[in-house]
Amino acid sequence: MKKFKKIFAHLALIPMSLAASTTEVNLQDVNPLGAGVGLPELIKKIFDGLSVLLIAIVPIMIIIGAFQMMFSAGDPVKFAKGQKTIVYAVIGLAVLLLSQGIVAIVERILLSGV
Repeated sequence: MKKFKKIFAHLALIPMSLAASTTEVNLQDVNPLGAGVGLPELIKKIFDGLSVLLIAIVPIMIIIGAFQMMFSAGDPVKFAKGQKTIVYAVIGLAVLLLSQGIVAIVERILLSGV
């Protein structure tokens, strides 16, 4: 009886494998970003998305630095840590804004054909 079940199971799988091997699949390469969107546009969209995220993080980091300064309880090390947090958040924002400006300048130069 076990042999019969085993043979029947194998025989039942044969038509499935034949059907799978003869099935025609038409796949199209679809660009999820839309027609005419290439690598430069993809990089720009990623950069813009990250910029929005990072610009939203800067005020949070400034608030964290302010809390570190307020709750330092007179400890100069903790107060300095809060100051550094605020300074680094502002430096990060400046770098982010400068990088966006540099990208815009390079784009303008490359697209103008100079």
